[in-house]
Amino acid sequence: MYHGQATWLLRSGDPEKEAALVAALGISPAVARILVGRGIDTPATARDFFDLSWDKIPSPWLLTDMEPAVVRLVEAIKSGELVTIYGDYDVDGMTATTLLVKTIQELGGRANYYIPRRAEEGYGLHTDALEEIAAESGLVVTVDCGITALAESEYAQANGLDLIITDHHQPGAVLPKAWAVINPNRKDCQYPTKELAGVGVALKLAHALALACLKDTKRAEAFVQRYLDLVALGTVADVVPLTGENRILAHLGLERFAAESVGLRALLSVARLDAENLSAGNLAFGIAPRLNALGRLDDAEAGVRLLLSDDEDEAQELAHMLDAANRERQSIERMISEEAISRVEAEIDLEEEWSIVLASHGWHPGVIGIVASRLVERFHRPTILISLSEEPAKGSGRSIEGFDLYRALQSLSHILERFGGHKMAAGLSIAHDRVEELRLELNKLARTWLTEEDLLPKLRVDAGVTLDQIDITLLEELEQLAPYGAGNPQPILMARDLVLERGCLVGKTQDHLKLFVSDRKAQARGSSFEAIGFRMAEHMNMVEYASQVNLAFVPKINEWNGRVSIDLVLKDIQLPAQEMMQQQLWRSIDRYQKVWEKIGRLAWEGNVECTEQAAGKRAVVDWRTRKDKAQGVFELLESPGTILLYLAQPNDVWSLAEKLAKMDPYKGRIGIYYGQMLADEAEMFHTKLSQGDLNLVLAAEPVSFSLGSYLERVVVYHLPLTPEELGHLWGLGSGEIYLAYNEADLIRARNLWPRTYPGWDELAYLYLALERMRAQNNILEISRPWCRKQGLDLEWSGICRALRIFEELNLVRLDGSPGWEKVGLISVKLLPRPKNKLDLTTAMGYNECVKRRDYLEQYGQWALRAAVSELQGGAWRDALL
Repeated sequence: MYHGQATWLLRSGDPEKEAALVAALGISPAVARILVGRGIDTPATARDFFDLSWDKIPSPWLLTDMEPAVVRLVEAIKSGELVTIYGDYDVDGMTATTLLVKTIQELGGRANYYIPRRAEEGYGLHTDALEEIAAESGLVVTVDCGITALAESEYAQANGLDLIITDHHQPGAVLPKAWAVINPNRKDCQYPTKELAGVGVALKLAHALALACLKDTKRAEAFVQRYLDLVALGTVADVVPLTGENRILAHLGLERFAAESVGLRALLSVARLDAENLSAGNLAFGIAPRLNALGRLDDAEAGVRLLLSDDEDEAQELAHMLDAANRERQSIERMISEEAISRVEAEIDLEEEWSIVLASHGWHPGVIGIVASRLVERFHRPTILISLSEEPAKGSGRSIEGFDLYRALQSLSHILERFGGHKMAAGLSIAHDRVEELRLELNKLARTWLTEEDLLPKLRVDAGVTLDQIDITLLEELEQLAPYGAGNPQPILMARDLVLERGCLVGKTQDHLKLFVSDRKAQARGSSFEAIGFRMAEHMNMVEYASQVNLAFVPKINEWNGRVSIDLVLKDIQLPAQEMMQQQLWRSIDRYQKVWEKIGRLAWEGNVECTEQAAGKRAVVDWRTRKDKAQGVFELLESPGTILLYLAQPNDVWSLAEKLAKMDPYKGRIGIYYGQMLADEAEMFHTKLSQGDLNLVLAAEPVSFSLGSYLERVVVYHLPLTPEELGHLWGLGSGEIYLAYNEADLIRARNLWPRTYPGWDELAYLYLALERMRAQNNILEISRPWCRKQGLDLEWSGICRALRIFEELNLVRLDGSPGWEKVGLISVKLLPRPKNKLDLTTAMGYNECVKRRDYLEQYGQWALRAAVSELQGGAWRDALL
């Protein structure tokens, strides 16, 4: 599953229908919501859903051509004629083959089997195989294949082979010429379950054959029910919908799994699974991959031998061989996955290419389908991977909702040698020199059929719950919805605004995420839940600073060392809106600190945003003599609208932001503004501000006038360090402006002005620092961080002015590009100290600094004491001229 950034789709509910289910069935509201969301919305349909008895299985005689097939097979059994079961190399084919071989043999007949080799023969019925079979058998029964084998069926007919086809794939316009064609998807077939797996169709034939041979309904039912474990395994492995009959077959098969099968018991042993506590997931991810492994890499015949075996030693040997093959398959799959992911990231612009087509000579054709699924999970694009190890090349594809892969390949059939499959998965053969054409044409279809919304992964959530609703009773009720699989997925629950107590990484390679969460009610009880996200370590960055999270999960009983608890198995994590803003705030603070470390307080002079705006008179609240201005700000925050709080220094901005962000009323409601925001950071800030999601914006720099319209009030908390800044703030927006600076702020400003406009002391300390570092012999790289290490607290603009003064006095040589002041770094070489005492007043730059500081002192006195009427409408400029 794709983790993170998925769109959560909560299934729709109906309170009245849910209440009716609760009343009629005595189930919990959460389970009622799940059922209604899946269309099981009346007491009658719910009772039918929960009834998993054999009595609901339809009669096999409803399948078209069942009768002639059974007549021919009964004849073969009675005469001792050898029947060959022609299967497929996947689990569905292997289990179907095993079922019919055992059925015929135990009913007194003779049967063997033929499984084509994936690499040499490929899928389906082949004339070469039929020629080989004809040497010893006159009757062939296909399982899980044959429905499109028109030429092969004619060959069989011409060469005296009777052919019975059982299949579940979609038939073409013309059916093969055969003794019987059993397929619930035939247009003339009335059998109600169209989604049977290949082994499901084989079961129907076995059931009808047992009825014909045993002449007793109960004995025939008991006979075929012994093989329901095979049916469950093949049905789950083939990913057919686990609804209706398929769900019943899977349930009954799981109940008696490996009760008689030596081979299945051996597989359970190597997979370390307990037959008493099996789920459909165990079959899909524990048993099926081991059976499939040899079929993918070499020859699936060993899998059928294992399933047919009655010898414990042989079964264990074969099971361990399959287990080793599965580990080899996993290793090959892992290497191909890593290579394919790297190539996507390096070669494909996913903004332009809405599908993925990759090919390689080194990829094993047996595992590229699994890898294609991995790429779909990661990148959420229709994906085809192609092995160029032979000509024509073999490819395997997987798709996403909204893109019918089979239909796409149909429209591109002129490019392909051969193809087959369905909406979500397909296989193909293609000439090497046409792979690039396939890539281009598939992308054209993807760009035509899909929307940008389709490219976002979706997570379907069944119900929202609170943590206090999650208990053993709920888990027992959820278990009644099993077995889970395609068409009946395991319910995913959602809980919002959970308290995140802590998080950590676990596992040998630290690739799993564990969270400890609670909600308000759970906190009151003093309890919390552990939530585990397998292979979700990358989410640690998301939750590291979060205090609340939204979780999508599956609850699961965890038994460890005699302790029973309920864990939440994570499917996805999202942050509540306020937490997203909190995360953005922490990232902004971190980046702002790095910017400040490099260049300090950004210079206002020359900034286009500082140009005077035509500002009419505005409402002014004069707090210059207020003793509790901080309290005044807190009172303002209780009123609606966004406040801009101007502070003199960046470190004031982030220290206050950090403090307020930890207070519940302001979580997610605070933003900071600074000039060097990253593009996505600035975009999110603007969006939140325009939506009214921010109560307070903190700034120590010019705020874009385009944002002024979103500001209800401007609070000038500190004395602006320059008159230009005061004028800029006056022109922001049209709401009230609060003058909150005071005498203490003027004293503070006097200490800050020399950082930008250095005087004798600042120049002397900088020069001594250069001498200490022996700059006469070495060219020094001077930056603001370097100065701070020397104990010099100068703004970068102040450092630049100081170095220009030294250059003017022939004390240093500056080596840098013409615009070095904007870079934040300059190479400096200290020149020999002059013999005569220097007079700083001979340097124009020094005199300009002195003049500027005198001007700022005059400005500060005026700003503090001027009447409000003098401050209105730009009068600050005239007053200082």
